[in-house]
Amino acid sequence: EAFTAWGKESGGLQAGLGLLPGAKRVYQPGETVTLVIRVRNVGKQAVKFEYVRQFLDETRPTVTTAAGKAIPQSGTEMMGIHGPTEVSLEPGKEIVLETRMHGASGSPYALLPEDGGVSSPKVWPLFVGRGKISLHYDAVLGNSSSGKIKLDPALAKLTTGKLEIEVKEALPVKQKVLTPAEAIKSAREFNENKSAVEFKVEFVTKAIQVKASGEKDAAWAHGHSPDDVCLGLLVPNTPGAAIDLVKRDHIRFVATLTAKVIGQLNKAGITDLEKHFKGKTVRVTGTISWHAYDGFGSPDEVEIVLDDMSQLEVVK
Repeated sequence: EAFTAWGKESGGLQAGLGLLPGAKRVYQPGETVTLVIRVRNVGKQAVKFEYVRQFLDETRPTVTTAAGKAIPQSGTEMMGIHGPTEVSLEPGKEIVLETRMHGASGSPYALLPEDGGVSSPKVWPLFVGRGKISLHYDAVLGNSSSGKIKLDPALAKLTTGKLEIEVKEALPVKQKVLTPAEAIKSAREFNENKSAVEFKVEFVTKAIQVKASGEKDAAWAHGHSPDDVCLGLLVPNTPGAAIDLVKRDHIRFVATLTAKVIGQLNKAGITDLEKHFKGKTVRVTGTISWHAYDGFGSPDEVEIVLDDMSQLEVVK
């Protein structure tokens, strides 16, 4: 059943501000909430009234923070002819007030920061900020910018109850930690995202030296200078296959420590890298890249180059 916050009775009617059936009450910034204005007859006699659909398009709900602060909203002026809609509501019956833009399906609002923002053309902006907020209409029946109705003074006091929702940031998504085999697959698919990879260090060795270009005085490629050191292991090309160093049926997965990271480790008292890292399980974070050394006597290599010690963690 759809939730509705009903206001006080006036003229035999009650107005309520509600959500669509099954709608949630907690939203993230930028998400859309669809609001529905309902009117029901709680008296013993049929009630006749008029309303202008464009009035509901032009009028924003009042938005109040948990501290009681009202957040200013920007209205809209609808074009065209604003004719009245006549209603005769029998006792015990309920209707949804239609808008010109969205009919009886409710008005969608983009939940935007308190200090402003932009929504799509078909979704009205609603400035709400963060936290728990209440929404209500001080009037659900009234004249639009170019449409007028005959309004019973009692029905002019028809207001909705306060609908409470909450707007808060989404919890950060826990990053998946990849195995070396998964990292190799990711490198084959050319993934530029920074990934976390966890592995047991089988060897500590100097990086394979590679120049950035074929020019005589070219600089060393990033992570492939004589000063760089690799923490790595060998991953068979075929899962479960034995590693044969001669046939090169494996891929090296390495975390390359640049000179900066080595300097940081040295300052932390870690000077013997092989003694400190070999046999330990580490987790490294960075962009995964693939290097093929066909014809150079070295197996293919998948690596993450570490430029800061914060990218490296000893797990166990």
